[in-house]
Amino acid sequence: MITAVEQLDTHALVALFVLGAVAQAVQAWRRRERIQALVDAEPRGRARFYWRLTAVWSAAAALVWLVVVAHPDLAAADVGWAWPRRDADSFAWAFAAAWTLGLLLSVLLRWVRRGRGVPQRPRHPVVPRSGREVPLAAVALLCTSTAEEVVYRGLFIGAGTQLYHLPVALAAALSLALFTAGHANQGRGMIGVAVVGLLLTLVYLNTGSLLLAVGLHVLHNVVAVFLPPVAGSPRQSPTPPSAPGVPGPRRAVRAPVPGDADAL
Repeated sequence: MITAVEQLDTHALVALFVLGAVAQAVQAWRRRERIQALVDAEPRGRARFYWRLTAVWSAAAALVWLVVVAHPDLAAADVGWAWPRRDADSFAWAFAAAWTLGLLLSVLLRWVRRGRGVPQRPRHPVVPRSGREVPLAAVALLCTSTAEEVVYRGLFIGAGTQLYHLPVALAAALSLALFTAGHANQGRGMIGVAVVGLLLTLVYLNTGSLLLAVGLHVLHNVVAVFLPPVAGSPRQSPTPPSAPGVPGPRRAVRAPVPGDADAL
């Protein structure tokens, strides 16, 4: 029998996650033009940013386990911690294969166009700029991508349907709205974030497992972060660097990268 204290603890933890998601959305919107200054404020600003991402999202994923433990009616399988269902439609697997193939073809196209001298779009401020930053960025990317699936797809949909008895479609729509809002720093790129989030949601609901969604999310972010797209416009003269203390020109927003409100 579930005591009132157990119910209160569970609801408090779920509310904490929802408030955190809303706060992230607000923060992303307010800081959408200040990412460059945040990571360049000190020599190791970008590395510290990666460590902060890793710590915050790892803690978030760990707290989801507390929600599962705190309420007997919420099992691990309810939040996607399970193997894909055997009765899952072949559509999910075919779609995942097509998505993976599309990303690989995108990588090949970028390398070909890069070899032909097509100019690249400006790199996002938090893309690693040195060999030392690459491992930190990779760990941050893995933790962020995995934890986002655990929180947005797993916890929010699972708690919404199992604890609050919401229809699956409504719980999924609310989780997708929070996921998209968390990327408000990307401006018009939020449309792409919403599309990617919707596709990952469909894969998760079809398989009943986060494994495939996490794999696709990580792969998508690897391509987006470590292989930024090249521009399709004619070659332009490079923009000269700004003088110290003088803000440079506004950078173009690249393709949406699902992840933290400030970056990955």
